[in-house]
Amino acid sequence: MKKILLDTNFLLAPVQFKADIYEQITTDFFTLDACVEELEKIAKKKTKAGVQAKAALILARTKNVRIVKAAKKNVDEALVEAAKQHNYIVATNDRKLIMKLKTEGIAIVRLRQRKFMEEA
Repeated sequence: MKKILLDTNFLLAPVQFKADIYEQITTDFFTLDACVEELEKIAKKKTKAGVQAKAALILARTKNVRIVKAAKKNVDEALVEAAKQHNYIVATNDRKLIMKLKTEGIAIVRLRQRKFMEEA
């Protein structure tokens, strides 16, 4: 079974774009503790982004997204490292991260028009 590692912006996707990523793909979902920390920091703000981050955290918990300890301080580097070590497919819409993942040969899932696109 595929294992998908969600970055912060992908955790926010179901709330921001009303795209139920958890129902579209049957797989095990993972995220880094650093991504959860980023969401928690955003959730403290009294803004639209803060409300979305709170909802994303609740959704991730109810959908049993497993949290993995990040090996590095930089979140992008930690995502690349975890993907290499555990053979994850990384779910992200972050262009800079996508370029880094492609150079490392790591499979990517992105969200386009509320549908998943997988790239090798």
